[in-house]
Amino acid sequence: MGGGRGRGAQFMDVDDSNMGGLGGFGFGGGAGGHGNNISRRPQEVTRPLALSLEDLYKGCTKKLKVTRRVRDAGGSISTSEKVLQIDVKPGWKAGTKIRFNKEGDDMGHGAQDIVFVVEEKPHSVFKREGDDLKVEMTLTLDEALCGFKKPLQLLSGKSIFVSNSNSVVQPGQTSRMPNYGMPNTKQPGRNGALIITYHVKFPATLSLSQKEKIHEALSE
Repeated sequence: MGGGRGRGAQFMDVDDSNMGGLGGFGFGGGAGGHGNNISRRPQEVTRPLALSLEDLYKGCTKKLKVTRRVRDAGGSISTSEKVLQIDVKPGWKAGTKIRFNKEGDDMGHGAQDIVFVVEEKPHSVFKREGDDLKVEMTLTLDEALCGFKKPLQLLSGKSIFVSNSNSVVQPGQTSRMPNYGMPNTKQPGRNGALIITYHVKFPATLSLSQKEKIHEALSE
């Protein structure tokens, strides 16, 4: 793996209209040498593939345009373009590798393999831990004591209601909803859990009348 830092095959996300041209990521570069014992094996080059949590939940298709260089027997270098397609499977995790054999530069010692490594983009609502999804929910003191019903939009786009009317919710308490987490790639049709952590927002001040009513209610 690795090698020099020279200019090499480049790629872009075909679906990303905000990217101009093919520049941005070099794939190649010759191997550094130490006399005549230099290794001539084709190099493997890796690049990150940043995916949203929604992409990893539902699956998607990413198309990446690769510009590669090839040196012929006479030493001339030509370039060519090719679109590589990655079919992202539901439930893939950060660190998943997708290999394209011999699709990188060929500078006379064999074509490079291109390896994309999945990176998970931060999400504004959910945090992933394995196949589980974690989310935080803030309740008022009234909701914690008397019950609540709150909407929550899932990564699938579907909305559910999270509710409680049977017990008092303590600060930091969690509830677990099986099968509402990320898809399990090894067990199709099964998902991890959705774990909700509750935070209780206490009022900054209470009037004398409010204190008396609370005291009266809690003293019964």
